[in-house]
Amino acid sequence: MSITNTNSRILLQAAKKLGITTRLLDSTKVHPHSFGLNSHRAILLTRDKLKTIDLFRHHGLPVPPSKTNNFPLALKPVSGQKGQHVYLNVQTPTQLQTALTRLKSLNSPIMIQPYLAGYKDLRFFVLNGQVIGIAHRQPPTLTGDGHSTIKQL
Repeated sequence: MSITNTNSRILLQAAKKLGITTRLLDSTKVHPHSFGLNSHRAILLTRDKLKTIDLFRHHGLPVPPSKTNNFPLALKPVSGQKGQHVYLNVQTPTQLQTALTRLKSLNSPIMIQPYLAGYKDLRFFVLNGQVIGIAHRQPPTLTGDGHSTIKQL
């Protein structure tokens, strides 16, 4: 079975170096990023952002406040992963209403936080209590040529 997901590949390589036995599962029958490294409880925890924030706060890690009424905002479903259905830099009541309407269709509680511009989006990969990798996520950018449309570029 070929591993195409970079995060999964990093975890498998680190597990091998640490002497941890892994077992790949058929991704058509389970979540495509689940394999024998993480406990079911850990996977569920990472998908619940409120519980994850509580855990971080409990261990003294800084977390942004999750209640605010000032713009700009960040909105996301409490249950989710890989940045899906996340709305960043929401600046106006109209944008807020649009994001809330779209998120409501997911049937998941919604987390609203202040949008913190200028901060790096870092994802830490932890295995056996050790940081084995860090991913710096950056939003996509597009530089025009002065002639072409965005679709053409």
